[in-house]
Amino acid sequence: MASPQQLDSSESSGDKLPTSASLLDRARHRDDLAWNELVELYAPLVYFWCRKTNIVEHDIPDVVQEVFRAVVTGIDGFRKDRTGDTFRGWLRTVTRSKLADHFRRLNRNPAWQAFWRVTVDGLSATEVANELGMKSGTVRVAKSRVLQRLRKQLGDVE
Repeated sequence: MASPQQLDSSESSGDKLPTSASLLDRARHRDDLAWNELVELYAPLVYFWCRKTNIVEHDIPDVVQEVFRAVVTGIDGFRKDRTGDTFRGWLRTVTRSKLADHFRRLNRNPAWQAFWRVTVDGLSATEVANELGMKSGTVRVAKSRVLQRLRKQLGDVE
């Protein structure tokens, strides 16, 4: 699978017509119809780029939403200052950034998070499981394993 940096803007699920300046201008002015049109035109492409990575299928809609949230807040910064600058290229950059954010979040240690939320924050295994998208048994096992590691590294400190 491709990494977020390997996404190729030339490969897409849609046509390759340039985004009209008037559509972008209307979107910059917060025109709801323009935003609907942009999402309709580009969501399939963003989905396509996401699928080229090793992202879990059910996480793709969340990443796509984050991409378009970033587009809404950053569209005023998109400029065609040089030949070759395209909305599609800018959107690809935003998508790569949001995919990188997604994979960074996944790399946080869920076992440690489960341990902390149960042991320190006092939540039940079921509450933590719902929060972290785990099974409650997995939370209990994670807590037990972290405690074992801590005891091994710290000794029986009381």
